[in-house]
Amino acid sequence: MNIRYEVNVPLDPQAVASLFRVSGIDRPHDDLRRIERMILGADLTVTAWNGSQLVGFARALTDWCYCCYLSDLAVARDYQRNAIGTGLLKLVEDEIGDSVTLVLISAPDAKEFYRRLGLASTDLAFIVRRKR
Repeated sequence: MNIRYEVNVPLDPQAVASLFRVSGIDRPHDDLRRIERMILGADLTVTAWNGSQLVGFARALTDWCYCCYLSDLAVARDYQRNAIGTGLLKLVEDEIGDSVTLVLISAPDAKEFYRRLGLASTDLAFIVRRKR
């Protein structure tokens, strides 16, 4: 498999929505305007491509000096367990540098993935859930 990674390339909201749908990640894949706003509001996006097909996506919000929140990490189900998520995460880390703390909230099914990669877990996070 020849996966190509890209940083901050223009993205079609429909392609991202389709990837969300086939990855299993809980995102508003039926609201293209919201997906578009999510992409445009990101400070950093990293994508994985098999030819012209988007198969992986990471989206982050960061100040580039202290903290980075990894909001999305999605890989199409047919491509999972091929180190694509690992590649996306590594590129995010490379882009933000060693002086920036990476923070994320894991989906329940992804906790072991992040543990295997050596990320530390915490019980100090708090959340105010979206109303819609």
